[in-house]
Amino acid sequence: MLWVTIILLIIVGAATLLLKGRLKHETIEYPYQEVNSLFSPAERSFFGVLEKAVGDEYSNGLLSHGEAAEAGLRWAEQEEPDTFARIRDQGFRKAIVSIYDHRCALCGIRMLTPDGHTVVEAAHIKPWSESHDDKPTNGLSLCRLCHWSFDEGLMSVGPKYEVLVSRRVQTEHNLPGHILTLRDRSIFTPIEDQYWPAQDNLDHHRTKRFLGWRGVC
Repeated sequence: MLWVTIILLIIVGAATLLLKGRLKHETIEYPYQEVNSLFSPAERSFFGVLEKAVGDEYSNGLLSHGEAAEAGLRWAEQEEPDTFARIRDQGFRKAIVSIYDHRCALCGIRMLTPDGHTVVEAAHIKPWSESHDDKPTNGLSLCRLCHWSFDEGLMSVGPKYEVLVSRRVQTEHNLPGHILTLRDRSIFTPIEDQYWPAQDNLDHHRTKRFLGWRGVC
């Protein structure tokens, strides 16, 4: 619920401000001392637990009432932008990876280690810097190779949710390997269509980023 997220955000912000106040009255002998060394293990653990809790709430909010969750976090970001940017990233990643079941939307790879590390990452279709949109419809779960190719405009998603591969991958002595076999295949989508990538966002990527789409080069 939104109120739970806001309460947790307030706790994190208040604790951060208290610690900052304490540091103002302490002399730091080494100016390049690592930030973590300024806090006790208990304090670092406390912050880690709180950040994870808020990130989880934000992730759940994106999957239920995304706009309210984003509004709550944006309010908190005004006080501690760095901390809450990490929380937002963590929540967005958890939501996207979860709805795609740890599978790359473009190539379909799904690999997890025994301790839960996954091969996929959460990618914004329309960059956060432009859209400030963390809703699942602006995200894709991508492996590292597909994520890089997507960001560089070498891969995209078509109007029929098919994989687009730029002809530019075959230039400059590239060896694109299996990437070429993905062309025109349907992407892997979340089970619930309400979380499918929005075509408005995909169109933005095709027209602004994808190399070879309607004159983009």
